[in-house]
Amino acid sequence: MTTSSSTDWMNHPELRRLVDDANRLTLAERVTLVKGLIPSIADDQTPEQFAAFVRSEVVSWTPVIKASGIRFD
Repeated sequence: MTTSSSTDWMNHPELRRLVDDANRLTLAERVTLVKGLIPSIADDQTPEQFAAFVRSEVVSWTPVIKASGIRFD
C-alpha cells in the first residue's frame, strides 16, 4: 500500500484493529454498530430514510476507504 502524509493516519495500529474487529461483524451487527454511532440520525428517520442516508455515506466514504487500502470482506 502506498502511503503519504495525508494517509498515514489510516495505518495507525488502533484504527487497523478497529477495522479488523468491524470486518468480523455480520451485516446486522454492522448496522447496529452504525446506528449506535449515530443514534439521533437513526432514531429520527424511517427505515427507508435511514437506508438512503447509509447509501449516501457509502458514496461519501468510498474514496477514503479506497485510498486507505482498507478491504471489507
